[in-house]
Amino acid sequence: MRRLRFLSSLTLVLLVWLSAANAVQAHGDGADHVHAPDYAIGRGWYYTQTGSGTGKGYAIIDYRGINFWSGFQQLGGVPALGYPVSGRFILDGFYYQATQKALLQWNPGTNSVNLANTFDMLSAANYDDWLVAYRQIPKSFDWSADDPINDWEGTVQNHLTRIFEAQPGDSAEMSTARAALKERLLSNSDWLQRFGLPLAIQEFGPMIVVRAQRSALQYWKVKMPWADVGDVTVVLGGDLFKESGLIPAAARYPLDAALALQSAFRPPAGELTSSPAPAGTVSSLDIVRIATGGLADVLSIVGSPTVIASPHGNYRIYLQLRNDFSTIISSAIEVHLLDAQGADLTHATGSIAALLPGSTRVVRLLSTDPYIAVPAAVEIGFTGTLAGGANRERDISFSGVHYEREGNLHVLHGSVTNNGARTYSLDLNGALFDAAGNVLGMAIGQVSNLLPGQTQELRLTTDENIQGVASHTVAVNVIVPR
Repeated sequence: MRRLRFLSSLTLVLLVWLSAANAVQAHGDGADHVHAPDYAIGRGWYYTQTGSGTGKGYAIIDYRGINFWSGFQQLGGVPALGYPVSGRFILDGFYYQATQKALLQWNPGTNSVNLANTFDMLSAANYDDWLVAYRQIPKSFDWSADDPINDWEGTVQNHLTRIFEAQPGDSAEMSTARAALKERLLSNSDWLQRFGLPLAIQEFGPMIVVRAQRSALQYWKVKMPWADVGDVTVVLGGDLFKESGLIPAAARYPLDAALALQSAFRPPAGELTSSPAPAGTVSSLDIVRIATGGLADVLSIVGSPTVIASPHGNYRIYLQLRNDFSTIISSAIEVHLLDAQGADLTHATGSIAALLPGSTRVVRLLSTDPYIAVPAAVEIGFTGTLAGGANRERDISFSGVHYEREGNLHVLHGSVTNNGARTYSLDLNGALFDAAGNVLGMAIGQVSNLLPGQTQELRLTTDENIQGVASHTVAVNVIVPR
């Protein structure tokens, strides 16, 4: 294994990274905006407000004839849609980009940006039970009698009547909620474009929720920190879609301005290139340079980095890290892949969060560049290494975890238990290994609102091209207190 130390090449590595960051100024409005929370970049805008305090963010731009920036502005921009929470990506053959409140979809037929039917897409991906159990969004009513082609106006009126007009058995509170929810929906002159058709209404404890095709509305029966009794709030549909995991990982994570611009100028996450990357794994790569911007001599790299050609035409890099320090460590990670002459082929980014002392975890890093050539070596940078944080991962235990292959999916099943005193939401990852201990890939999943003492089933999946799974591990990547 390799121990991370300060090396004499640290200055060289930092200069390489800084040169990329400086390039953004040539595309933006100049240095005056570099430290602003958002500013012009390329043919669009760069926002850091949804970067979780990292100073990184997402760019919305017009490029390759796909004009998300222009469409974002025409649809009302930040006031109407919130800040971006992803880069552009492809799903089911369509280009998308998520904002806090919505999912932008590029319509090639009209050369315009539409708002996607976010909740219809979640339903099609079998997330209805998840929406009910963990996000209190009701399942859609049966609308099979609709005839939108021959009677669109009648279809719209039927939805409004069934959801918002008084129904037999309504309590006084439900009648009041229906009226308030209807008023909030129709107060937007373009409500049909913004929300889509209302699909269901249901009471969940302190609130009554209307599910629509593109968003959801919540009527609050009790006073909350964010709402008074009788207030109606709008669910952040784009954030929820991101939480589901349906957005490709390469588009989910915030990037610095230079990388965000480069990412937007390249094929988006999920897009198959005209020359797909060759299948297979490149492993046992030499590490030629390591730099760390914080604590030295506290992390070990177990084994060698593994590089896999993604079916989407980019690189996936796996590192197995062990924390040899006496406290929890979190760090952003950047890897440069080098050819045999030491030239930079591409870079990939990722992070490790709350790695416990003595614990080992596999970390996946994704590149935004298309696959170019087989790399010969890697250069690793651990930027902004931090120590500290609550020891919450020790509150979580796993049982009965086993591996299965379901069609094209590779799945880890099992149970997770909260042994602590607080409610947690978990981001989980499972590393899959071959018989020699090389990393084949990673399965990911989520568990929301795990109560103290509660056990929930977990299901971690990946559709990566994996063969020969011999063993696996499961780890908590991030724990978010609720």
